[in-house]
Amino acid sequence: RHIHGMRMSDICDILKLINVSESVRRHCTDIFELIASAESHVHGCPVEQVHFHEVGQLDALADILAACMLFEELAPDRILASPVCTGKGTVRCAHGVLPVPAPATVHILCGTPCFQGNIDAEMCTPTGAAVLVHFVDKFMEMPLMVPEKIGYGMGSRAFTDTANTLRVILGTHDPNVDSDMVEIHVNVDDMTGEQIGFAVNKLLENGANDVWIIPIIMKKGRPAQTLACLVPSSQSEKYAHLMLQYTSSFGVRIMPCRRMCLPRTVREVQTDYGIIRRKSSNSIFLKSKWEYDDLAEVASRLNISVSDLTELLNSRH
Repeated sequence: RHIHGMRMSDICDILKLINVSESVRRHCTDIFELIASAESHVHGCPVEQVHFHEVGQLDALADILAACMLFEELAPDRILASPVCTGKGTVRCAHGVLPVPAPATVHILCGTPCFQGNIDAEMCTPTGAAVLVHFVDKFMEMPLMVPEKIGYGMGSRAFTDTANTLRVILGTHDPNVDSDMVEIHVNVDDMTGEQIGFAVNKLLENGANDVWIIPIIMKKGRPAQTLACLVPSSQSEKYAHLMLQYTSSFGVRIMPCRRMCLPRTVREVQTDYGIIRRKSSNSIFLKSKWEYDDLAEVASRLNISVSDLTELLNSRH
């Protein structure tokens, strides 16, 4: 069955008759309003006058409703999606033949990573685009995760070289793997050792996870140094500004990276020389080491080297 030319008010009336939670009803309404806003922009008319044609079918309403019910049932902490494949070519709709992606689809996907692909077909409709844009927290390649359940949705249209498949993976994040990190690099050949050392200290004082310097040779054989730091991607702009502030460079490079850390515990050990902290990992790799700051303080007090103190501690603890 089809309902031709429904308006937003009709959608709201139908949703009131369906026995779903208020949050599901609100998500459905928001998605339809996103589509209506795109159609309004494309056709140059008020949202109240927008008629849903292809979207105004009961199966489209069922698709949006089912997606909203699914996300409420799963209650994921975060929803990620790959960049959107739009397809290419043309599609025939109520307004005639339109280029793919359709104008409303493009408008909805503004600000979303997407690509055309090599299939002459509409791979993403306004409905699909609106559901993605409404729910997805971040569009990115698949991060490191532990899959738990996998669902497949198969389309009815057959393609020559590509399976018409939508896959959803429900998984957990490995707490020992942080995939949302970046490395920020800058090359400098006109800073003194004191100046670049000052920049290192400023980055560490501001909370950078790690900072390091690499000697390099730049063009014309000039000796130089790469200053780099490891920070959360959400703070990349902050540390890029710090790099530009405390170095002579006019630009920086920001590269995504993944970091894996062993689970660790830090305990205070009562030794003959006072309390010294010891960091240990009891995972698949057994590792243990004394905290350097504590070792340095005790070694200075005893007037011995850090290596000698470490040998003494390891022989007794």
